[in-house]
Amino acid sequence: MVKYLAIYIQLNYWAYGEPVASLEKVWGKLGQFPYSPLNTQERVQFIMNTPDHHHSFTALSQLYSELEKKLAVFHFKQEK
Repeated sequence: MVKYLAIYIQLNYWAYGEPVASLEKVWGKLGQFPYSPLNTQERVQFIMNTPDHHHSFTALSQLYSELEKKLAVFHFKQEK
């Protein structure tokens, strides 16, 4: 679970052209991206605190699908 959360964080940063410089400040930055899903910070913290719960798996799965949709809109608007 933690591995897939790390991939999600990297994907979030790379989608906007930024590298992940440090995990210490990652919480504040995740919610500031223009098209990040709602409550990203709280949901990522919940997954980190309880990686062995089924609810964490569900939350991470939803984050991936929401990010995919939001990035499609972001890239569509960038092309115009």
